[in-house]
Parts: sequence; structure tokens; C-alpha cells
Amino acid sequence: MHAQIVWSLVLLLGAIHFWWWEFALRLIHNWNFWIYIFVLVYTSLFFLMSTLLYPDHIQESSERESFFVRRRHAFFALFAASFVFDLMDTYIKGKEHFEQLGSWYLARIAGGLLIAVVAMRTDNSRKIMWLGVVWLFLNALWITAIYSDLF
Repeated sequence: MHAQIVWSLVLLLGAIHFWWWEFALRLIHNWNFWIYIFVLVYTSLFFLMSTLLYPDHIQESSERESFFVRRRHAFFALFAASFVFDLMDTYIKGKEHFEQLGSWYLARIAGGLLIAVVAMRTDNSRKIMWLGVVWLFLNALWITAIYSDLF
């Protein structure tokens, strides 16, 4: 159950950050239908991931944890896909936007992909939980650094 709670928090922070991130789309002068579709598909990744966290009907708490562990491959494949979409989104926003993010941006992408691969390869819910804690910390640090003057 703890892994699900941690990854629920990861998704919540990720969705909030996503919409803040997408605010930069206002700077795009040449919108088209395909960019619009791209943003909709990217957004749907958060919904799809959230459907894999918890079953529709929970009989016992032990079933809840095993539900997530059994579906971890799909969940973390979508989590990894979100980083591919992130790269494409940054490309859409332009070279200047990419350069403003700095070298830590690509390190963040690589870290997220690494966590996704490691989480897919383990069926230990404690390890999956701690990977979520690490990602939650790193993502909170990234958001603080990129959107504030603290660093």
C-alpha cells in the first residue's frame, strides 16, 4: 500500500508540474492540430498511469498492493513514455526553451527512465516505494530549482 501512496503523490506532483510546464505553450506562435493532439495524448498518460495504481474494487489491503505490483510493467512503461513525451514537448517549445532548462534537464530525463526500468524489473513493493520516494524528492528539487531563484 505504501508504494501506491508514494506513486500517487508522484503522479499528483507530476500532473501539477505538467500543467505549469504546459503554460509555456502560450509562447508557440504556430499552433496546429497535431500539437493539440500531442498535448491531449501527453495529458492522458497521467490518467492512464493513475488507473494502474488501484483496482476498481478493493476487497483486502493485501490485494491492493499485489494489484499495483502485478501492473508495474504497464505503469512504469507509461512513466517512461512520459519522459519521451517530455522531450518532444520541449522540442515543440523550441531551442531557446531547451537551452533555458540547462544540462540538468537531460539528467532528470535519464534519471526518470532509469527509475522506470529498475522498477519494472523488481517485484518488491518496498523497492518500488523507495524508488518513488527518490523520484518524488528529485522531482521536487528539480521543480524548485527550475521555477525559483533558490539555486
